[in-house]
Formats: sequence, C-alpha cells, structure tokens
Amino acid sequence: MITGPRSRPRLAPRAWEIAAAIAMLIMSSTALFPLLYAPAVIEPDEVVWLRYLWLPVYGLTVLLAAWNWKDLRAAAVGFVPTLALLALALASASWSIASDVTLRRWEALAFNALFAFYLAARFDWRELVRIIAASMALLAIGSLVMALAFPSIGIHTTANAGAWRGLWPQKNELGFMMVMGALSSLAAAVIDARWRFAWLVAALLCGALLILSRSGTSLLCLLLSASMLAALVSSRARPVVATVAVFMAGFLALALLVVVVTDIDLVFQVMGKDPTLTGRTDVWTAVMRRIAERPTLGYGYAAFWHDRFGPALLIRRETGWQVPSAHNGWLEVVLQLGWTGAALTAFYFAVTAIAAARRLFSRGDGFWAITYAAAFLLLSFSESDILRQNSLEWILFMATSTKLVGDLVHRARPARPPLAVVQAA
Repeated sequence: MITGPRSRPRLAPRAWEIAAAIAMLIMSSTALFPLLYAPAVIEPDEVVWLRYLWLPVYGLTVLLAAWNWKDLRAAAVGFVPTLALLALALASASWSIASDVTLRRWEALAFNALFAFYLAARFDWRELVRIIAASMALLAIGSLVMALAFPSIGIHTTANAGAWRGLWPQKNELGFMMVMGALSSLAAAVIDARWRFAWLVAALLCGALLILSRSGTSLLCLLLSASMLAALVSSRARPVVATVAVFMAGFLALALLVVVVTDIDLVFQVMGKDPTLTGRTDVWTAVMRRIAERPTLGYGYAAFWHDRFGPALLIRRETGWQVPSAHNGWLEVVLQLGWTGAALTAFYFAVTAIAAARRLFSRGDGFWAITYAAAFLLLSFSESDILRQNSLEWILFMATSTKLVGDLVHRARPARPPLAVVQAA
C-alpha cells in the first residue's frame, strides 16, 4: 500500500490573538494622544513620553512573533525585500548626520517591520483584511465621536478651519486613515457575505469622514482605488463591461495627461489648489538642492529634519516656514538614503506590484492588496510615509508586500511529489 504525508488543517487563530492584533493596529495609528498632548510639535516622536506609548506594541509584537516563530519561519522568504531596506537604513547610521537619531528611529522601524511580518505570517488574507477593516471601523467611530462631542478638538479651528481631523492632529492623517478604512471595509464586504451590510456601512462612514476632512490627496487615492476595485469585482461577471471600463479609464487618463501638459494652471484651478500645491513645490525645489550635496547615500535614515541647525535649516529659511518633511515619500527617501536607497525602494515597490499583478483577479483578499498598493503609491507622491517609523500606513504596506511576495515565491516553486512509502504486506 502506498501512502503519502497527510497535511494538517491550519488552526484558525484564537479570538484573543485577533483581538490583540486589532488593538495593536489601533495603537499603531497614533490616534488621540498626539492630538491631545502634542498637536503643535513638528516631530511628535521627539516627545519622550509619546515614544513610551509604543512600548506595549513593541513588547507584544516580540511576544507574539516568538510564540508563532514557526509561522514566521515558513513565511520568511516574503520578508527578504523588506529586510534589504531595513539593512540599508541601519547601515546609514555610519554616515548619518545624527547617528543616535538614526539608530533610535531604526529600532522603531525594525519593531514595525516585525509586526508587519507577524501579521503576514500568522493570518491568511481573509483574516488579515477583516482585522484591518475592524480596526479602521473602530477608529472611524472614535473620530466621529470626537468631532461631534468635542468639536474644538476633533475639527480644525484655525488653519484649515472647518476641516475634520478626528483623532489625529492633521486633517490629512484622518484622510488617509479613512482611505485605508474604506478600502479594507469594501474588501471585507467582497469576501464576507455574512457581514456584508455591516462592512458597507463602515465603508460609507469612512468615506463620509474622508470628505469632511477635506483632504484632496486622500480623496483622489480613494476614488482611483475604489474605481479599480469596482472594475475588478465586475471583471468576471461582466467581462465586456469591464473591458470597456478599462478602455474608457485609459482614455480619460490620457486626456487628463494632455491637459496637465498643455494647461497645468487649469487643472489647479479646477481642483481649487494653488500652483505650488500648498507650498509643496517650493519645498521640493529646496529639497533637491540639499540632495545635490549628498546624492549617493543621503544624510542618514530619519536624521535630516532632526538637526534644526543643519541642512534642514536652509530649507526652512528658503520656504519661510517650519517644514517638517519633504512632503514626498520618494524625495524623503533620497534625502535619507540617497539615490541608492531610492533605487532599492523602487525595486521593493516593483516586486510588490508584480506580485500583486499575479493575483490580480483573486478574490481571496477582496482585492485589498492591489487597491491598497495603488492608494499608497499615490499617497507617496505627496506625503512622506515611505520607510517612516511608527506609521500604520507603512506597517500595512510592509505586511501586504510580505504576504504578496511570499505567495509569489511559493507559487513559482514546483511542487515536490510526496515521498511514497511502500509498506510490506
């Protein structure tokens, strides 16, 4: 008789572990405490006691990773691209203009990466999407309560007066949190028929809060990503309609590109923006001058803006205000790690995109991976969230990338035939 090894069914994570993951995601969102106690600080991470709030997340991350080390070992291949970025960021301490800051913030980034690795290794796509959606729904409810019950705190009263900020110091932070909430809730609705109505209500709440935040970049991210999601959902049921939709989207994108090239001022006028994108173009010009001084390896991970009397001071003098970041994820990477870091980061994004494309029409994650990757890529051109420590947006991107790359590698490997065992009669 010929027999082969029997595979054990994977046990679902216990309820307490799911609850712990949701709590850790909520704590990683940096909600509430920076709003109440450090709303005007350029770099809240420099407030010592606010850094201590991350210690429970770090400790629980290490505990859960150690407890589930076998799952992490099995998923390790998907973590290799993330590990390469971590290695370069750590190496930058040797040429950083503030090596102590680089090492301290790298430690935070390493814990964030371990948390992302744990999420990718421990939960399957359906579980992960529902965990993210539940976390974002709770944050959306908290933001609604804050804005309605404490409007002087939850709504901007001076700059950006009237724009909602919910549980965060800035409206743009609420904006992209709600992008993640809407996309994860829609993805959960695709894969979870039993709770579909509840997930759709959560998506509507996140969308409403996004509109009330008046964050133009986040709204654009959501519209494009949600349109992609709608096209993917209809692709199997109505392939002809999906094909026409893709063709029309490509035509509109081409038309928009022509308008941008020929009359960019008209685009800004329609969007209600000034041609400097609220001062961003002035910042980018000043940043490029500093990049030219150290183009290959940059100024060290997370060190450039910390030194207020270093090269950052020149940018703040040129722009006339206390610039906290490059307001562009890619320029921020070049500032920190030079064009070497930008090339490695581009490779990281490319690998993630290829892996996402390979599972483009898979409904196992409700199309979360492809839509979130697209939304985060769009965000990266106006916000400095790439490689940012203690950033939920970057944690979720690392988790999504790790899981995608792991799936890609495992699918590419040829399946080994089971070893046959001949038992004597």
